[in-house]
Amino acid sequence: MGVFMDSVHSFNTRQRLKLYKPVAHLKMYQCSPYYTCIKIHNKVPDAFVSQLTNKKQFLSKLKEYLVDRPYYTLQEFMNAQ
Repeated sequence: MGVFMDSVHSFNTRQRLKLYKPVAHLKMYQCSPYYTCIKIHNKVPDAFVSQLTNKKQFLSKLKEYLVDRPYYTLQEFMNAQ
């Protein structure tokens, strides 16, 4: 798993639940599964990310969210929010 923003610096910010996205200059790295997973994780609403400690509850809320909003492509999901 990646590094959360709160471990990058000691400030308590709104973005503390987001994963740190490393600087990527190469298109090959930007399209890699690791980098794509970080982008997807950062697009998930903070209400779900705060429940990462309880995997069952997190997956249930995430499933409910995705059933209510059927995205047919990854691009549609990334542009929706």
